[in-house]
Amino acid sequence: MIFSPLLVNDMSALIYAGIMRELTGCYHLGSASACDKFMFGRLIAEEFDLNPSLISPVSSETVLSRVKRSKNTSLNTEKTANALGCRMPSISEGIQQFRHQRDTGYAARLKRLGEG
Repeated sequence: MIFSPLLVNDMSALIYAGIMRELTGCYHLGSASACDKFMFGRLIAEEFDLNPSLISPVSSETVLSRVKRSKNTSLNTEKTANALGCRMPSISEGIQQFRHQRDTGYAARLKRLGEG
């Protein structure tokens, strides 16, 4: 399955930018490129210093599902990028930001906010 993963922090910043620009209509939010889930898993493993060879590809036909899904759910984000005057983050940038958040205690800070 091909998709355009986007870190939720990037997504919320893009939504906020769209609100500030008073955009209306349909805008796709996703990374600047697309990849399959196997490659995404390997990129995450590499960023977190894990062994990417432990990740094996699996065909979507072998996974039992009651729902038929498209094999390509990637998004064309050109309209969004043009409307916001920015470029969409790359998959690698999102993964690097995710690791930075982990390394700097981001999840713990969010949890404390929820307890407040």
